[in-house]
Amino acid sequence: MDRLTIFWIIHPALLGLFGLELLFLAWVWLGARVPGLPRDASRALKLRVVAGRVLRGVFSRRFGAFLKALVLDGLIHRRLWRTDRRRWLAHSAVFWGFLILGAFSIVVGVAVEFLNPDPARSSFPIVWPVHHPIVEFLVDMDHPVNAALNEGCGLLVLAGLALTAWRRYVRRDAQLRTRGPDTTILALLFAIAGGGYVVEALRFMAEGVPIGQAIYAPLGYGLSLLLGLLPLSREAWAGVHFWAFFAHFATVNLLLFAMPLTKFVHTLMSPLVVALNAVEDEAAP
Repeated sequence: MDRLTIFWIIHPALLGLFGLELLFLAWVWLGARVPGLPRDASRALKLRVVAGRVLRGVFSRRFGAFLKALVLDGLIHRRLWRTDRRRWLAHSAVFWGFLILGAFSIVVGVAVEFLNPDPARSSFPIVWPVHHPIVEFLVDMDHPVNAALNEGCGLLVLAGLALTAWRRYVRRDAQLRTRGPDTTILALLFAIAGGGYVVEALRFMAEGVPIGQAIYAPLGYGLSLLLGLLPLSREAWAGVHFWAFFAHFATVNLLLFAMPLTKFVHTLMSPLVVALNAVEDEAAP
């Protein structure tokens, strides 16, 4: 069984477990008091009230305020920019780097598995091959744009993480309190961002990607040159790449499952919370 087929068997199961984790956390959160309801209100009632407020905030005349706050304060972090430019730079580099990489990987995954003009390269027996330049670009991991986008966003994330580590461990900001879970999450983020380059370099070695294509990912290609000093055959590199890929996959899922249990969950929730608060503020007399 090939690597991607195994991936697509495991990945949906892990996403299902992550969904169960979020449902459990929502159940715990609904045990707290919701403004406007008595303390002994049921979780079902709290859920209906909270969901109603969200829907009214989104589908209302105040949708413009919701969308504006979501973009400017939730995604671009306008308030943080005004407060501390260095914090904004670190936060935005990590946030946008991972956001672009994650969104692009989903698009590429759909193209590779469902739209691939070469059905033999798909993990699924039923595909809808599309012969289009955009699809051909997406399924080609060594396409100049594809390679440069992945390499550039990875470097953006690493730069943001380095600045974050500097603020937490070297020149500590007065308001920061760094504890064990903070260090663990930061280490996982570094492992994911740096591990991506290792997996890419191993793929170059395993597939024998020519320099004319690999050069568009200069960091991964440079690392592959260093690995090439080891006396291993292409078949051996293919085996190393197989296990490195799943080690990288395991690290990503470890972060996914750990993040909702730490204060870093605000990176997922804060854009929506900020947008809903803007709607509430506009509705207030």
